[in-house]
Amino acid sequence: MGRICARVRVSWFSVIALLIAAPSIAAAQIAGAEITGAVADQAGAAVAGAAVTVSNVATGQTRRAVSTSEGIYTVAGLPPGEYGVQITLPGFKTVTRDGIRVVTGEKARLDFELIVGDVREQVMVTADVPALRAETGSLGTVVEHEQVVRLPLNGRTFITLASLAPGGALPPG
Repeated sequence: MGRICARVRVSWFSVIALLIAAPSIAAAQIAGAEITGAVADQAGAAVAGAAVTVSNVATGQTRRAVSTSEGIYTVAGLPPGEYGVQITLPGFKTVTRDGIRVVTGEKARLDFELIVGDVREQVMVTADVPALRAETGSLGTVVEHEQVVRLPLNGRTFITLASLAPGGALPPG
């Protein structure tokens, strides 16, 4: 009887330890991309309360955010793809930026400058996100599906894909 209680106690401790560790394990997984940045006026002052709309070009889905008192906005958990961002605020011209490509784990920074003007006027910028990652010091790359299918991966081990990343090298042996 004592052994059964000891086993039950050990299994309960294992379950509790797993439940405590699960959130930290899940937090280490990166579920999507993030678009963040600052909204300022022509004088460089932060603009609070600007409506930020991020639209997925392929699906048409939109996510909305509002700039904080420091002019910062963040839209997280975006699936990889191409996006358009629109900033609106009464008394300022609407600013739109298209052609923003994000991949899983990327944090793209897009700063906007609002120009005082008629709300019927719009400023449209079409450009890609710069390659420089100012938000994080981490390195990363995405290996596209087509590359994985075309490469002769010995034993289909994923670690050999690390050699495709800029600056990546496989460990000896």
